[in-house]
Amino acid sequence: MARGFVNGASSITKHVNVNFIGLVGAPMHGGTMKINKKDHNWYGFNTDQACEHFEGDLTYLNTFCILGHYKPVAVFRNANPNRKKQHRDFLLLYIITDIATKKETVMMSGMDADEMEDHRYQNGMYCPDCKEVIYSVNRHDYRKCKCRRCMVDGGKDYFRTNMAGTVVRIDFLTDEIIIAGV
Repeated sequence: MARGFVNGASSITKHVNVNFIGLVGAPMHGGTMKINKKDHNWYGFNTDQACEHFEGDLTYLNTFCILGHYKPVAVFRNANPNRKKQHRDFLLLYIITDIATKKETVMMSGMDADEMEDHRYQNGMYCPDCKEVIYSVNRHDYRKCKCRRCMVDGGKDYFRTNMAGTVVRIDFLTDEIIIAGV
């Protein structure tokens, strides 16, 4: 049913670009660091089409790791969930793969706002050389920045890095990036 939301085979960038540097809330060169979610669509979902198809006032937030799911999950905020139909505050879309047949199936589930609080934050790494913020979306997702100076691994299961950049905390619901320890 929801398979139409997956674009054809395409290369998917698995990193986040940052156009300017600064602490969240502190102006520096006109803004704060933000996540560019268009660059981090793990499955290639057509998120605009998904928002139109499903009932409710949906907004695509980001694709990130939700504990309990091995693969990352595309997260949509539902501004007006229909509680009579048991709709929840967030729609989650993800793909499962049948190991025997290699067939992929798009799955969906929901989550309420209080449940999402446990999943919205994750550590990442900011590279001062290429001005990029990277993060790992699952346990075995090893990533390097564009200039290959910084690396991260582990998703939310563990945080492994070479500490060549600055550790940041990412809020996936607001796209804010906060310098860790500040």
